Amino acid sequence: MLSQPILHALCLHLYQPAGNLSRLFEQDAAELERILACYERIPRHATKHAASARIHLALSPVLLEQLQDPELVENCREAADIPALLEALRAAANIEFIASGYRHTPLAWLPERDWADHLQRELDLMEEALGRRPRGYWSPAAVTPAVLDAVEAAGYRYLVLSADQLASETGAAADPYRAYRRADKPAAKLALVAADPGFSHAQATALSPSWFADEVRNGVALSRPCAAPHLLTTWSDGENGDWFRRLDEANGFFGHFFSPYMEFCETGEFPIRPVALSAYLEHHRPTETATVRAEAAAPAAEAAPLLQRLEKISARYWDLADGPAAQRPPSQRLRETRQRILDAQGACYLVREPAGRTALEPELSALEQALGLSATPGPKPTETPVPTPEPQASPKRATQTEAAPETKPETLAKTETQAKPEPQAKPETQAKPESQAKPESQAKPESQAKPESQAKPETQAKPESQAKPKTLANPEPLGAPKTPPAADSRAAKKPPEPKKAAPPQALPPQAAPQPAADKPPAPRKPPVQSEAAPAKKTTSKGKAASSPRPTTAQGASAAAARPAQAAAAKPKAVKERPAQRADAAPKKKAAAGAGRKKTTAKGPTKPKGA
Repeated sequence: MLSQPILHALCLHLYQPAGNLSRLFEQDAAELERILACYERIPRHATKHAASARIHLALSPVLLEQLQDPELVENCREAADIPALLEALRAAANIEFIASGYRHTPLAWLPERDWADHLQRELDLMEEALGRRPRGYWSPAAVTPAVLDAVEAAGYRYLVLSADQLASETGAAADPYRAYRRADKPAAKLALVAADPGFSHAQATALSPSWFADEVRNGVALSRPCAAPHLLTTWSDGENGDWFRRLDEANGFFGHFFSPYMEFCETGEFPIRPVALSAYLEHHRPTETATVRAEAAAPAAEAAPLLQRLEKISARYWDLADGPAAQRPPSQRLRETRQRILDAQGACYLVREPAGRTALEPELSALEQALGLSATPGPKPTETPVPTPEPQASPKRATQTEAAPETKPETLAKTETQAKPEPQAKPETQAKPESQAKPESQAKPESQAKPESQAKPETQAKPESQAKPKTLANPEPLGAPKTPPAADSRAAKKPPEPKKAAPPQALPPQAAPQPAADKPPAPRKPPVQSEAAPAKKTTSKGKAASSPRPTTAQGASAAAARPAQAAAAKPKAVKERPAQRADAAPKKKAAAGAGRKKTTAKGPTKPKGA
């Protein structure tokens, strides 16, 4: 028979990755209802067995922020009353809250200058939302002596970790039925509480009160004698697995194990009694010492590059925040950037699957550019909304914005061969005196092109103004003390501007409509030449024979639409006229108001008569 009862600290851990509850609402509402039911059962059973129940609850701030989201609260109103749930947790005095990391990431993985901020923010958030400050701390992974110092400096009284992460004075595994002092600093006030891994696994899967009582007594019988009562600590998730998420509560954790366990304790028939860790440590200070095994605190190899970038980002932020006031960015921007850095240090990016690490890449690039750490944006182009302005600045529309005559050659310049011979037709049109009257008709399309060029560059300026805030919004505030980052970011945007160099390639087609406007009088001579002289004569003449090449190019476009080479001569004559009439339309539009349609209708009949 044991002279003292065995005290049991039951701990439940609740965590959901950032935004996961909202995603479940859209994709799997039934699963969301089961998770919310797990949360609702904790305060209900704590209140039901207020005399005997003692529950330690590690409610992650990442999950707590989601439960305070007004949109999620409204969406889940039919499934659960989330405000009432939070109020029930506040009112349950026999629930002791434990911190588990502001972003649920082991502090040993993060820059040391960020530790105090993580610890303080979690304390403030939990006190504001739940009405009480957490007294204990639990780390998702192994800790280091430096982490223990930071946790104690933040005001925590104890730290819970697996017994496998502790070593006794002899170097053997720590006894999981007691608390310890730090071997490196025996005078430290922070106590180390060892959680039993075997019973913790049973608590997460399935167990009955009778089996639990027998096994705990057997384990304590093998433990070393202790002046204080033996302390058993169990730690498991309170929302994962069918054991907790069962809709038939009678066959789950609370119905099958917790409620009968509390009823046995109330009658005094059970050898185990629940206890709050803060109360136990207040009356029974640890006497034995243990050493923390820090070798298990190393992160995954895949997360190492991201953690190195986070180290540089954090160091740059602190240099700005602690720097001279004259060079310090605005306080509002500093706070926003600080929150973005802390969010980027979340466990959903660094601890979980590779998809989380991939999702972190764009945010790290944005932070590096905002802090002036990267002159060359690596993955930034894929993140920036360049694809939205690109369709507006596509080569076709770019040619339309510069001059109205380019709208016509776009249909003709679909083939690259048309743009090349047309510049050769310039010397002929310039040499002929007939082109003196035609610049007037060309000036009119230019006047028509001006309003279009004035209107469409505005549309081009809009996407540029829209793209700049998204890429420069980050560097502007924190790059304020440094003007070079802003200039670099603009220089980084100049690579898209060379894409606008495509319009200069389309400028030769601008000259194409001008000779096309000069050709209406000239084709009256070449029709006979084009019908009598084959394409070989034009090639033999060289530059002098380049005048019919625009007609042959247009004939080539017509031959592409018609399958015959035998009828190539007639389609050339027929197709030359509509293109020439279309280009010459500004002349007739100046002479007679709406004469374009009539000339195009009569255009094809004249060559047939000739």
